[in-house]
Amino acid sequence: MIQEIDDQYFCILPWISIHIWPSGKAYPCCMMDDIRIGLYGNVNESTVHELWNSDTAKQIRKDMMAGIPVKACSKCYDLEKNANTVTLRKEVNRKFKDRFFHKVVGTTDGYDPHPQMVYMDIRFSNLCNMKCRTCSPEFSSKWYDDFVADNTPLDLPKYRTIIDDHSQHLWNEIISMMDNVEEVYWAGGEPLITDEHYRILKHWIATGRSKHITMYYTTNFSRMKYKDENIFDLWKNFKLVKLSASLDASGERAEYIRHGTSWNNIVKNAEYLRDTENNIEFEITSSISVFNVDHFPDFHMEWIENGLVMPYAVRINPLYNPSWYSVQVLSRKHKEYITEKWIRYVQYVCSYATTEYENMYVDWKRTAQGMLNYMNDKDNIELIPKFKEEVSRWDVIRNENWMNTFPELSYIYEFDKG
Repeated sequence: MIQEIDDQYFCILPWISIHIWPSGKAYPCCMMDDIRIGLYGNVNESTVHELWNSDTAKQIRKDMMAGIPVKACSKCYDLEKNANTVTLRKEVNRKFKDRFFHKVVGTTDGYDPHPQMVYMDIRFSNLCNMKCRTCSPEFSSKWYDDFVADNTPLDLPKYRTIIDDHSQHLWNEIISMMDNVEEVYWAGGEPLITDEHYRILKHWIATGRSKHITMYYTTNFSRMKYKDENIFDLWKNFKLVKLSASLDASGERAEYIRHGTSWNNIVKNAEYLRDTENNIEFEITSSISVFNVDHFPDFHMEWIENGLVMPYAVRINPLYNPSWYSVQVLSRKHKEYITEKWIRYVQYVCSYATTEYENMYVDWKRTAQGMLNYMNDKDNIELIPKFKEEVSRWDVIRNENWMNTFPELSYIYEFDKG
């Protein structure tokens, strides 16, 4: 039966998960390319079980079963086609498709009579202690004051959470679905300073479920302690923790790109992980943009040499939005220089390859090449004026200067399309 469904467009996630934003909006997953098309509804207006079988959810399942591409899923399709990247769609299919395909067979009309949260991805709030250049108030409470200072209208409050004094029913519903979870993806906001994150971890520990759960984190890696909680003490109770630190650069570049970063603190946390026995698999997850595409190889190689990260343990994600921060904005001459630098960088990383981890290096090399393919696929230099406008706009508010921090981009300052 499995081979009868077109794997090119199928994803198991709509049968085993629901993705919820801090605003309460719900989707099939975090990779939605068009959030209007993929929207299930809102947990502030419907129950999770109702959203699980919303009209949109049922249609997505029907299309996937029929081998029809889902428009809202085009990001994964495009990444697989153009960047040859291992996407979330491919990962969850590899892990869960065979075991949960019986749910697909039983939902010919797209209706899932037995919602089962196997893969959990709920962003409980937008609470964050950083305001990364490529983020927004939707996912970072720290951005709010910058928008106010810029006189940019906002129709949302500074702090948003799906759990408050009036949503105990939602909390109870979420808790009732926790006993089937096998994998959980924590992101934010910043998950390590979110109350609900700790409440759920303690629930799993108390019920004995934690030893069966693998947890994935995307974290800014700045806070390993929260109130009276030491996260390392809690993580010891889980099957495995895969920790992805959102690090794009080192030193002052890191502190600029992800405003609120203390680089010395980041290094100390990495050294602690390196020097302490634990059940944590550590990696870096990086958004490659105009800001860091030149510097990133230097940062990664430095951390390899200092033993802070395994050479292959880096996720390379081309930044798509905002489009004026994308590497496609760079000049053709600059792209040629970057391409040559990255080729040398890839050779350096792969020089560490061993038979035991050969597949890891193959996957890493493919994603690095995918980034170069994406960069060289289009020349969007017409967006350079927009880049200059936007980056200078926030520099004024934050008392920063991108030209001082990124001297390698000096030609952009002088750029004049005419």
